Amino acid sequence: MDSPPGDARARKFLLPALVAGVSLITAAGFWRVQGPTGLAGALAGLALGGGIAGLGHLLRRRARATRGQGLVQVVMLATLSSFALFIALTLAVAVFWREAATPVLLSALGLYLTVLFYGAASGKG
Repeated sequence: MDSPPGDARARKFLLPALVAGVSLITAAGFWRVQGPTGLAGALAGLALGGGIAGLGHLLRRRARATRGQGLVQVVMLATLSSFALFIALTLAVAVFWREAATPVLLSALGLYLTVLFYGAASGKG
């Protein structure tokens, strides 16, 4: 059974609303707790988390389009690339910007998980 057209329009705006909500909550929360360093870290984390989520989405889309022998490699790349990027982000922040490590990592993770769970729930992930 197809969903009514109003539901499709509402779902189209759900992901941007969720991303905006997570972004506002993390930026405001870390700004209140850590001041300018927390705000800068949260904004950097949101940008990096959005990039990681976007890359993961593109790789998963490519995996759905792949058939044959290359399927396993593309699926593994799509699955493991996000984890590798988060590990690299954790190490880089721990070495170069230790005072903002918490806002950067939690903001990036929050945004990434929002996009990931939305994609899984909508079947578009």
